[in-house]
Amino acid sequence: EAFIQNVADGGRIVFVGSRAGLLSSITNDSLKSKLNSDTLTLAELRNIITDYLAATKAGTHLEKGFPDTTYGTSKIAINTYARCLARDAEIKARNISVNACCPGYVATDMTLHEGKKTIEEGADTPVWLASSEEAKGITGKFYAERK
Repeated sequence: EAFIQNVADGGRIVFVGSRAGLLSSITNDSLKSKLNSDTLTLAELRNIITDYLAATKAGTHLEKGFPDTTYGTSKIAINTYARCLARDAEIKARNISVNACCPGYVATDMTLHEGKKTIEEGADTPVWLASSEEAKGITGKFYAERK
């Protein structure tokens, strides 16, 4: 959020999320509903993240409906954060677009170079969201392969 002051009015923020962060991995319907709510605030999201961290330390995260993957949970947080930030009053007043996207399974060190996409192919959607006329004005969405 400290970075936002450096974003020009009418600018764009693109988070690299993942399909691993889709809410289908949340098994608690109430939690899923909160995360999917169009009224979820940044403060409420922070509380959910704090709850996840406490539950993980206590070994109760699965009982509470969180996924059994730190990577997937972090991407749920990123994808949801992008949606919440897009609704923020300052962001809206400054006409800043905020989106998240999945680059796909890219051949990088993280995937042990087993990914099916090249780095250039993985960068396509984030770059498209950040710079294309077609994506101008789109906000609060999640994209993969420009969809």
